Amino acid sequence: MNDFEKLYRIFRAEALERIDELTQYLETLAEREQADRPEIYNDILRTAHNLKGAARTVGNESIEQLAHALEEAFLVSSKSEKLESGFLNTVHNAIDLINSIVIGSWDETDFHTIVAELRKISEIGSLSNRTRNDTSTDNPGGPSTKDVSGPDQDQPNSSSVKKSKTIQRDIALALRIDPSRLDQLLSYSGELLIAEARMALHHQEVLNFYKYVTQLKKEKPELTDCLSDLSNRIRPLVHNSRLDTHNFKYLTGSMTNALKKVRMIPLHEMTVTWRRIVQETCRLSGKMARLELQVGETELDKVVLDNLKDAFMHLLRNAVDHGIESPDDRVKQDKPEKGLILMIAQIEGNMIKLEISDDGQGLKPEKIGQAALKLGLITQEEIQAKSAQELLELVFLPGLSTVQDVSTLSGRGVGLNIVRNQISQLGGSIEISPKPTLGGTTFFIRIPISILSTLGLFVQNQMETYVLPIESVERTIRLTRNEIKYVDGQPTVTLEKQDPLRLFHLSNLFESSNQSNHSDKYLKIVILRHESQKLGLIVETIEGEKEFVAKRLPWNFHRVLGVNAVNIQADGSLSLVLDVTELFDLIKNRSFKEQLLQVRKSAQKQILVVDDSLTSRTLESNILKSAGYRVSVAVDGEEAWQKIQGQTFDLLVSDIKMPGLDGFELTKRLRRDPRFKDLPVILVTKLSRPEDIEAGVAAGADEYVVKGTFEQSNLLEMVARYL
Repeated sequence: MNDFEKLYRIFRAEALERIDELTQYLETLAEREQADRPEIYNDILRTAHNLKGAARTVGNESIEQLAHALEEAFLVSSKSEKLESGFLNTVHNAIDLINSIVIGSWDETDFHTIVAELRKISEIGSLSNRTRNDTSTDNPGGPSTKDVSGPDQDQPNSSSVKKSKTIQRDIALALRIDPSRLDQLLSYSGELLIAEARMALHHQEVLNFYKYVTQLKKEKPELTDCLSDLSNRIRPLVHNSRLDTHNFKYLTGSMTNALKKVRMIPLHEMTVTWRRIVQETCRLSGKMARLELQVGETELDKVVLDNLKDAFMHLLRNAVDHGIESPDDRVKQDKPEKGLILMIAQIEGNMIKLEISDDGQGLKPEKIGQAALKLGLITQEEIQAKSAQELLELVFLPGLSTVQDVSTLSGRGVGLNIVRNQISQLGGSIEISPKPTLGGTTFFIRIPISILSTLGLFVQNQMETYVLPIESVERTIRLTRNEIKYVDGQPTVTLEKQDPLRLFHLSNLFESSNQSNHSDKYLKIVILRHESQKLGLIVETIEGEKEFVAKRLPWNFHRVLGVNAVNIQADGSLSLVLDVTELFDLIKNRSFKEQLLQVRKSAQKQILVVDDSLTSRTLESNILKSAGYRVSVAVDGEEAWQKIQGQTFDLLVSDIKMPGLDGFELTKRLRRDPRFKDLPVILVTKLSRPEDIEAGVAAGADEYVVKGTFEQSNLLEMVARYL
């Protein structure tokens, strides 16, 4: 099997998944009311866009054009107030045709007909009620696909079509497992690990009881006969309990490892896909580059790899588009015409360290600083105070781009921010090396090999147990209090001629009533590492490393400060799994205690939350209530307007898209009324286009938050600014 066949096998599996997703989204779209459809449209547009990109990667022009035409048609449909049956019929026909192309049995006449009708929908801005036959008979001279996609794009190369059809027929069907079923198995595996810990605890209890009876025999000679009989009966229970515990542990470990292997994919299988991304980016940018991989037999969890597809794509595209110079410029610099991109993978414990380097022009700290200054993300004084490395880290900020012209490849300032978020969500980290391997730019990525179960350092503080992901723990130390120095009131310690290490009491971070036990001779400190930063966490007890299964928090606790999951212990109690990334972000500015205290100063303030979605309304009101605010709710703009006239509110949090009086009009009405013109308004919405944001500002909103980037801490910080 050659490289193209390997790549097409991967594409085929992905395309079938995308087709299933589109079909399900269409069914949901038809069932939903108009107000609930925008989210479904976003899902459909994202899926069609991903399918288009995958088809482009393997050179399947037919599917690429169909997916593009679907994307454009859905964009028009999303702006319409009606969902017409003719449109749905056409879309279903298009999806069926994509499925036929994937499996290798399709009619090119159908292709031209469906593409023409989809593009007609896009061009005239209205939905067609005609079926495919109507289009072919009533509109034989329909819009040419060349009008939209450029020369000859609607006429797939005959040789490439024949080649792809042949390969599609030759590739055997792979076993496809419903991801939800695999996730269910993995969930059961996690429960077994908890059951294993409980069984070990029960065995210890039986053993302790046996020891107690044995000791009692010595202390109560008069009960020897009775206790001997009891001891003889308990002894086999202890033996069998020990065997059962050992066997259960062995079987649980074997099954967990087997399930992990099911999900593991060798990184070298992605070679073809990644090289194709580089080649395609070179073609679009007019540059020349080659990708060299040194990944050996390194394997990665499929779930992790799937969640990082976009991240790898962004990094490889950036390496070409931002890093590698044009062939002429490279020759002038005495460099080879063709640039080099290097990817190296190596295992570090339960983590994989990935290095992605290029020999291009590199990142310019000054240029990045000026781009951030232009966007208002930083001041001139802050630029001067930052080191070159700190300025480089600004490239991860949302909206920041050093490219002047927006293109299909870059310029929107979202790529690296998405990359960091995706990696952080998986418990990983990304940083820019101050010493690039090839002289251009080098990114270091650390990600867990598997997310099925992982190792954590268990610590105790104030009778509570916390879990620190082991990949974030550099080491643990003990210090006497005399070794701690204070710099600007901040406890610090200097270790082995390193920079001063800031120390924080875990009890302070979570606002416990007391700090760690001051009677101890030594302080127990866990040194945490996140990217290029370090801090010391003072705890009462370090229990040691254990394997644990993280259980995600319920939706209404999803953004609890500094916590991203819980772990169920053997005795049924819960331990909190700390979010190290968030710890560093918040400590960088101020402690949790300071943030919470600032919120609680305004605890008696009254806030009105307006949203026609019960889920969003409940989430926002719960967050505000948990911070101490008094909250009232309204299901639409009209109800909100009535409540505002009858009650006193200090702030309004409102959705935009609502039946009747929407968020824009409600804000305008408030600004026109002298009684409410100064009432702070925060708009929380899914609408993220620049024109939507401008409309919110024009209406008089004080803050505009996109729900996709919405977090508890963001909302509380915004509220605190106005109360």
